[in-house]
Amino acid sequence: MDRETEKELNPILKSKFRVWFDRGYGIGRVRRYRKTIRFCIGILFSKSILVPAIFAEQNTVELPPFHVSAYWIIDTLSDYAGSATLLDANDIREAGAANLGEILESQAGVVMRSSSGNPASAQVDLRGFGENSGLRTLILVDGMPLNRPDMGTPSWLEIPVGQIERVEVLRGSHTARFGSQAMGGVINITTRLGSTTDKPQTTVETAGGDNGTFIGRISHHRQWSGIHTSSTFEHNLSDGYRDHSGFESTAMQINAGGTLSNDWHWRAGIRGLSNEMELPGPLTTARYRDNPRQSFYKEFDQHHDYFSKSKHAGAHFNIRRDIGPDTDIRLRGAYTFRDSQWNMGRGSHTNNSVHSWRLSPEWSNRDGMGEWIIGAEAHRDELEISQYLDRQRQSPRGEGELSREMFAAFVHREQTWSERWKTNLGLRVESIAIDARAADFLTPGNQTINFQEALSDDGWALDANLLFNPRRDLKTWLRYNRSYRFPVTDEIAAYQGFPLSEPFNASLGAETGDNIEVGLLHEKGPYSVRLNLFAMWLDGEIHYDFVRNLNVNGRPTRRIGTEWSFLYRGDSFDWTVFYTLQESTYRRGEHRGNRVPLVADHRLGIIGKYRLSKQISLQGEYIWSSSAPEGNDYENTRVSLPSWQVVNALVAYQASEQWRIYLRVQNLLNEQYATLKFTSLWYPAPGRHFRAGVQYHF
Repeated sequence: MDRETEKELNPILKSKFRVWFDRGYGIGRVRRYRKTIRFCIGILFSKSILVPAIFAEQNTVELPPFHVSAYWIIDTLSDYAGSATLLDANDIREAGAANLGEILESQAGVVMRSSSGNPASAQVDLRGFGENSGLRTLILVDGMPLNRPDMGTPSWLEIPVGQIERVEVLRGSHTARFGSQAMGGVINITTRLGSTTDKPQTTVETAGGDNGTFIGRISHHRQWSGIHTSSTFEHNLSDGYRDHSGFESTAMQINAGGTLSNDWHWRAGIRGLSNEMELPGPLTTARYRDNPRQSFYKEFDQHHDYFSKSKHAGAHFNIRRDIGPDTDIRLRGAYTFRDSQWNMGRGSHTNNSVHSWRLSPEWSNRDGMGEWIIGAEAHRDELEISQYLDRQRQSPRGEGELSREMFAAFVHREQTWSERWKTNLGLRVESIAIDARAADFLTPGNQTINFQEALSDDGWALDANLLFNPRRDLKTWLRYNRSYRFPVTDEIAAYQGFPLSEPFNASLGAETGDNIEVGLLHEKGPYSVRLNLFAMWLDGEIHYDFVRNLNVNGRPTRRIGTEWSFLYRGDSFDWTVFYTLQESTYRRGEHRGNRVPLVADHRLGIIGKYRLSKQISLQGEYIWSSSAPEGNDYENTRVSLPSWQVVNALVAYQASEQWRIYLRVQNLLNEQYATLKFTSLWYPAPGRHFRAGVQYHF
């Protein structure tokens, strides 16, 4: 490596942010076996699976009779007072998407950022948080968090697309109901349970494309003597757009539920994921402009030491007992295990295992004027880390153990005063305790880290909503939210061998903020228009201080803007438009008035669908983002991350009720762009990509 290149790369390669993103996304050496592909295709089209049966539409699912509070999911957009996007099973099934991350970006107007160019490992951003935005968006799967206790990003491949029944994207702070990580918003994912008829239903899908892409899915739904069951298997394989950016994953999920008696109802599920990923590394400006597909690590023959392997497994349950016609009690719980091997360059190889438990009892009572919800949550995480100097894990570098315990209690009241007026009030109090130990961690600078520390903190949140319906086709609302976010484990502790000036920063406190929103929803016939104005003032926002080499509270920020959506559903045309205008700036300190890095002021998404006939449909998607300060540029003095636009296209042919064929093109115009840029180093996004697939329902 020449001295000029080394000089350009050192700031980011040694920075904490590269570690945060790389560690979260992971990288792995993909092994492409022809036998594996043949085996998967054989399974998908074997006679033992494709047995003739009666096909039924899958737009809705007949669930066991669970009463659902408005605080958990929404039935339609008109049921929710705030900025929201709802995707149902039909939207998801017809998207022809490779993973949920791709669906959220193209169909729901969600900002996604990836250091590898792979949407499956992308970090989500709601409400303009820029760097480490994923720490402030809560991802729920069947009511249980998918977020990790550290700074890593959960894999979107962990949620099989064929198992998703609906997705709700709730923008804005919801910490009073959902807790610490819902500072920017909530992505609530509900998976499928059971068949819509008494007869089994099966969906088989396979797709392939350039860059060595292969997707295989099979889902089966049925009822067994009143027990609803649903299972999905999914396999993804790709070389990636860039050199050394491939991945291979296998995911599965099984759900079951039913009614034990007239008073008892239950639902449970298990899921698993095996994943290997590669990371191509950042590029200098010259290399990015010359060839965005190249890999920095591969060019210098270092890619063998940059990859990850991970295995995830989890189980959850939801039990409800109806005490009377208006009262019920509910118990939810979940267990998750994650085992990962990170390989972040020569001399930095880590084994990481995480055990997470969660339990939440809840009491609900509905009276003539509204509903009471009172509940509690208990959550425990245990992390074990072992580091090695070699990829073969023969030379130990150090070990660490952490535990995190969280306990919360909440109460909510929904009150209906008249046909036009309704209020929602919620209060949540939460405490956290962290114990951490690190022994003999050797940093790249040969500094040894040893500590055994503990800390605790408390937080509270308040939510107050006022809803006013002046007429049937118009709804208006006013929301206030007092929010908080506790720091995650490796914002506090240098337990993974990456040096901080204070190996355990016990003084790092929670972020706190105030949020105000006002909005309206107008629905008339096929039209729906939603307008939302919001403002957030955040104190103690956690950021990495390069001068102090420490994560600190500081730099109070303000986020103010508007979110607008327009939906039209016609006989031949469907239109969806998302537009966000926001200003995210620092309120005080040396950077007062400067923009928050990586947050664009404007974001536009347009989805148009035209049905040529009952069989043929055309869909186009347009995504545009304005420029943004590059990562770590708090002074706003360096060259910005340029604006970019992407056009996607989808052509689908419904050959029969059972057969559907589609062709999807991502980045049709082959735009060269990046959603991440740190210290003049680029993480290119994918160029044009073709993918064709076939779905069979029976």
